[in-house]
Amino acid sequence: MDLLQITESIQIHRKRFKIYPRLQLDISYYDLISSLLSFRHSIDIKKSISIIQSFFSVDKEVIVTFSVRTAFDLLLQSLQLPIDSEVLMSAITIKNMIEIIKSHRLIPVPIDISLQLCEPSLEQLEKSVSVKTKIFLITHLFGTVIDLQPYVEFCQKHNLILIEDCAQAFAGSKYYGHPQADISFFSFGSIKSSTALGGGVTLIKKEIQHLTQHQINYQKIAEKIQELQQQYPQKSELWFFIRVWKYLFLKTLSIPGIYYLVIQVLKILSKDLDTTINATTRGFSQGNLLEKYAIFLPIT
Repeated sequence: MDLLQITESIQIHRKRFKIYPRLQLDISYYDLISSLLSFRHSIDIKKSISIIQSFFSVDKEVIVTFSVRTAFDLLLQSLQLPIDSEVLMSAITIKNMIEIIKSHRLIPVPIDISLQLCEPSLEQLEKSVSVKTKIFLITHLFGTVIDLQPYVEFCQKHNLILIEDCAQAFAGSKYYGHPQADISFFSFGSIKSSTALGGGVTLIKKEIQHLTQHQINYQKIAEKIQELQQQYPQKSELWFFIRVWKYLFLKTLSIPGIYYLVIQVLKILSKDLDTTINATTRGFSQGNLLEKYAIFLPIT
């Protein structure tokens, strides 16, 4: 018996391996079904936002938005930085954040990160900062929480606004963002930990920051963000109801036995598996992204 025959014999008699998708939605069937049942009664949006705000027990303004990208765009609108101001940022990020920066006629400056610690290089930061630099946007990557103190000191030294992107670092009550960060973003998009199938939370400090040429009143910035957000078109309850059904369906498809069948069907249809998964779980579809996330929360 040659090697090929031996291999085929083993494959015939062994138990079929289970195939697990590379992405699992971090939401239970209980939460999904509870969400669907909640549509039987109207929900007070102001009360829901108040509950979220009380969870983040920090002495900062807590703003709930449609997404982190929405919040970042609103923030840059409110800051009204000079054209061609520079934004230092972690080199690993989503391209939409770069698009937002450029849409405000600002210049993104990527900073390399350590592959071991996922931290931006302080040495490169010092080399990259200039008189045009106004913001440092640091991202906590892959569930890590970076020690921000050295970056706080760097921003204080150069009079920069420190924004931390905690989209991948929500850890419940274990981390509410660094107390000395000027702004902290948290995401609850569909592929995030503790997903709410969408939404973002922004923490903004209440102090006035004195920069080299001007001062920033963060209380007024928070008020401006809220004012601008109120002008955005609002998603409906029906939109979110359909969204919950979509992710209930996708979660069911991720069951190993069913997922195996999905792969076989995609092969028959000559569809690429990764492309299909990315398209169905993407928080924002292709197109004019600035219009897609300029949205107010659904009335739920």
